[in-house]
Amino acid sequence: MADRTFSMNWDDIKIFLAMVRHATVRAAADLLGMSHSTVARRIIALEKGLGVRLFDRTAHGYNLTPAGKDILATAENMEREVMTLERRVVGRDQKLTGHVRVATSDFLATHLLIPSLPAFGRQYSEINVEIVTGYESLDIDRREADIALRITPKPPPHLVGKRLAAVAFAPFVSRDYLRQHDLQSSTSCWIGYQRNAVPA
Repeated sequence: MADRTFSMNWDDIKIFLAMVRHATVRAAADLLGMSHSTVARRIIALEKGLGVRLFDRTAHGYNLTPAGKDILATAENMEREVMTLERRVVGRDQKLTGHVRVATSDFLATHLLIPSLPAFGRQYSEINVEIVTGYESLDIDRREADIALRITPKPPPHLVGKRLAAVAFAPFVSRDYLRQHDLQSSTSCWIGYQRNAVPA
């Protein structure tokens, strides 16, 4: 039975989502900067307040129950709304300045990022943009970069991802090369954006 005196707040939602995404109390606590006991206690209090069990506790971690799955989409929508509000409100009365480090590949920097820089510079003249290109993924959590442009259908769950464009790839081969090589064998090579050609 739900506790009629219970009032859910944003902190409850953050803890719930951290548990969904990381499955263990330890990982969720590390992400949120809380003690393990606090996270466990808050999850129990949330379940008691709602009058439903949100997680099944297993040897491998916390798994969502059907009730937990029912509220997941609503919790994620709340997260997006709060983050949108924060972006709109925080620093509104302050002029944006500083240094932003953007990590991406040569291809995305050339075709997607650099063409947008003149307009960005006119709008945010006091922001210095540093572009780091390469095929190694810099760690945003360790502040190796502030923003990363990556070709992926699914960003890590603890980061905020936004689709900027669709990128299509297709392999091509000349007829002469095709007559001389079996594309399924190790004798053929693909030439791409890697530093070296790689065997097919």
